[in-house]
Amino acid sequence: LVGIIAPLRPDAPAAVATAQAAGVKVRMVTGDNLKTASAIADKAGILGPGDIVMEGPEFRKLTPAQLDAMLPRLSVLARSAPEDKFLLVTRLNGKNMPNNKEAWLVDHPGKDWDTQRDALLPGYKEEWDRAHPGGGDVVGVTGDGTNDAPALRAADVGLAMGSGTDVAKGAADIVILDDKFSSIIVAIKWGRCVYDNIRKFLQFQLTVNVVALLLVFIVALIPEFEDPPLNAVQLLWVNLIMDTMGALALGTEQPTEELLKRPPYKREASLLSRPIIRHILAQSFFQLVLLLLLLTLGDAWFNVDSGNVCDDYGDTGRNHWAWFENGNYQGNGKGTVGCPTFLQGVLRNGSSPTDLKLDCSNDRDQSCYEDGYDGFDLTNKHLTFEDVCLRCKKHDYTHFTIIFNTFVFCQIFNELNARSIGDDWHILKGIHKNFIFIFIIIFTVCMQIFIVEVGGEFTKTSSLSPMEWVRTAGLGFIAIPVGFLMRFIPVAEDPKSFASVP
Repeated sequence: LVGIIAPLRPDAPAAVATAQAAGVKVRMVTGDNLKTASAIADKAGILGPGDIVMEGPEFRKLTPAQLDAMLPRLSVLARSAPEDKFLLVTRLNGKNMPNNKEAWLVDHPGKDWDTQRDALLPGYKEEWDRAHPGGGDVVGVTGDGTNDAPALRAADVGLAMGSGTDVAKGAADIVILDDKFSSIIVAIKWGRCVYDNIRKFLQFQLTVNVVALLLVFIVALIPEFEDPPLNAVQLLWVNLIMDTMGALALGTEQPTEELLKRPPYKREASLLSRPIIRHILAQSFFQLVLLLLLLTLGDAWFNVDSGNVCDDYGDTGRNHWAWFENGNYQGNGKGTVGCPTFLQGVLRNGSSPTDLKLDCSNDRDQSCYEDGYDGFDLTNKHLTFEDVCLRCKKHDYTHFTIIFNTFVFCQIFNELNARSIGDDWHILKGIHKNFIFIFIIIFTVCMQIFIVEVGGEFTKTSSLSPMEWVRTAGLGFIAIPVGFLMRFIPVAEDPKSFASVP
């Protein structure tokens, strides 16, 4: 007695178990007889207690409603014809379903639409929509023969074996070169990784957008601030951090085994889950409050001039400046005096044009006189004097540079927070495996130092002292504990986002 057997690949049972743990229902559709198919399915771990094993002829007699009732437990379809796999896939995902009577008659020539439309597989679109209000399953199909091509095309993901026919490979979305079922599990893991990386990036990007837009908008409503705290060049740099480098850093996270320990998401599940929205709102609120405090109180905290101010003035060389005669700014005797004459008078009294401008700016009772030269009343006129007689040779952007630097460091540390899209506290888990992420963080910090220290008038930044660097980076670091505290807010992912596991 001689027996011939095609043994299971050694990795198949473990791969099937991993797929089932990941919420993937594994079914076997084969042309083998019932006993052979059952034995192989049992050995592979496909066949479980209470599962249904069915033969093709019996399968084709089922009505759509009967098949729907069996699908959660249907694990093995033996003695199947090539069209059986196509019918099964179509009923599962709803694709390629006849949309109307004419399409149904093309698929069922010689049949009567009125009496048999609810009795023949795979059904029709209107009936399928009523039976599956939550949508269909996401179906992956493997195959290697020419007869598998229709099912491969009908599937959401068609996977052809590398040893299969060219027709099967052409109909598939993915070709498994090593013919291993375990390679499909690797593909699932990478697919989930890409999906999660997109969500991480959105979590990071939307936070930056919300904070930047609200900050500029709110400041525009405050009349005492003539200049926005973030100028166009700085926003372009932030946009580069947010888009290009953020995508590189968070989009290159490597897959982990934890990805295969959760059910799959439904096809209509939102990319912005409840925990992600919680993260965006919490971080945006913290950053916006911090930056507004720096805008209003940062000059006192850091002992710098408020806003963008002029650090050094020079003479424009113009001829005259309007003034009020005899120091009476309410009088009508308006005249002119030459700028050089006025500057000489100021300098004779031991002051410089810069001192004069600062004295006038800081004089809150709006009576600005230069001692010993009272003939020129500067009340409400020092800005005119600055515009006409003086030019700014050097600006001091320290206050707004502190705001800009803090904002960027908030994003750098929030990028670490964004590595987790749930309640995982270990935001540094596996970071040593992602060299691109580490490089992006280091590159961003180095470029920020370069922009602040060297940018000057182009970026409208002023050089910061070592202590100012430490303090602004420390303020940005608060985003980390905010991320930890945020996780105490009891927000869980919507259970309806996950597909039900048969």
